[in-house]
Amino acid sequence: MSFRELLQYSRKHPALSNIVREATCLEDLEQTYKTSSKFVHSQSLKFMQLSKALEEVKFNQRFFDWYVKKLVNIASNLNLLLVLMHSEEFRAMSPDFRRAIVKTLNKKNKKMLSKT
Repeated sequence: MSFRELLQYSRKHPALSNIVREATCLEDLEQTYKTSSKFVHSQSLKFMQLSKALEEVKFNQRFFDWYVKKLVNIASNLNLLLVLMHSEEFRAMSPDFRRAIVKTLNKKNKKMLSKT
């Protein structure tokens, strides 16, 4: 399933449609995907200019911190989506497993999960 198909499926899934409209996890995922895609595929002059010769590449703490935040956000949004899609299985898990998954959610997604 492609990324776009996942978004469409999640928006149309009968068990998720109302929750997905209220949550912003899909919009966050879509925006992050678009931004990351530009870095990977250099579809934008702005992002192409960020490319450097290999010998000039240096560790950039600010970029690294930004990228880690994006990855944490992606994990939070995907985990919320998976929990919502598989809510019965999630509820059947041991409390320790549920707590471990909930710990991966950001505050906004924890709030959304508490509404279900």
